[in-house]
Amino acid sequence: MTERAPAGEGDATRPGPARDEQATAAAADSVDIDRLLPGESEQADPLLPGENPSAGYQEDVELWIKVYLDLLDFKRFMLDGATARAGQMTSELARTEVENTDLRVARAEAERFTRRLAFWRGRLDALLAAEPTAGGKEG
Repeated sequence: MTERAPAGEGDATRPGPARDEQATAAAADSVDIDRLLPGESEQADPLLPGENPSAGYQEDVELWIKVYLDLLDFKRFMLDGATARAGQMTSELARTEVENTDLRVARAEAERFTRRLAFWRGRLDALLAAEPTAGGKEG
């Protein structure tokens, strides 16, 4: 019988200390916390397909309010679960990677959805303020 070296010892392609060291180095090198991620730009927020900021009909504006409420609700649900799961991670390096990438992107998207929702709510307020009052009409 031929004796084999313990699994992973000196071989970064197999489970064990060598692969763990390689993964640790790769994770540490992948985090660039100064890099702007999607949703973090100071430029105008990207619009969803079909979204027209000049919409002049109340029904259209209300549709976009519902869309952004749904998106924001879903993103908050995802963030709550992902944040809880990240807090359970036993590897500090893995937790740091998740916090600096995945959670950071999700938070930026939630902030973008919040801004778009505020835009559409403001648009609705402006449309309602511009409507003639029904109380002055005689029927």
